[in-house]
Amino acid sequence: MSQATKSFSETVRAMNSTSRAKRRDDPDRNITPLEATRGIYIDFEALSGHEPSLVGYSVDESLVQVVTDDRFQSAADAKGLPVTPFGRLMSELHERAVTEDRRIVAFSQHELRVTEKWCGIDLGDRYADGRKIGKWWINRCEPCARPAEWSLAGFEKCLGIERPPHFGYQKAAKRLRDMLTQLGRRFEYDLLTPVAKAKWTKLLDYNAVDVESLVRLVRRVGDDLGLGEE
Repeated sequence: MSQATKSFSETVRAMNSTSRAKRRDDPDRNITPLEATRGIYIDFEALSGHEPSLVGYSVDESLVQVVTDDRFQSAADAKGLPVTPFGRLMSELHERAVTEDRRIVAFSQHELRVTEKWCGIDLGDRYADGRKIGKWWINRCEPCARPAEWSLAGFEKCLGIERPPHFGYQKAAKRLRDMLTQLGRRFEYDLLTPVAKAKWTKLLDYNAVDVESLVRLVRRVGDDLGLGEE
């Protein structure tokens, strides 16, 4: 073997070793069964280019939904939901995660980036990425056929979760937009059309299913692999 070839081979081996170490040490992907059980699971619904209008989160199997846009005050009141500024809510959740030694789990890097952009809060020290966790699980354990895309819908199929078809996917922004249009015309939730009210209900149900599916995915992986444990 020539010196140049040997040097190249050594470089490739070093790069592969670094890549493997990075995968092992990736805090976004590693989670223990205990962390999965005690996690704070979050999901945001927002209009494009705006801070979230709705945050759903689950702690200890208890779902909480908080409206973070006061333009939806009457819609929140109609469903008995609290209205809290987005920055304050995320500050409280981050403080809780730190104080109670919990992980904050979302499906991708989206919630991490959004929280930093709109609140200036870095969740990185507590954050876990459900998509990364799920990909590692499927690639390692092969519990099902590799999904066509690494979406929450793909993981739901693998877990045997049947999402009600009328919820659809990626429709949250449109439902928020339609609600704002209706509230702008009629001012109060009680004066909205039945169709508009149904869209608000579907949005809340959609968000709840997203959170629950994320919980089931990450807890399953934690049980199967115990990622992060030595």
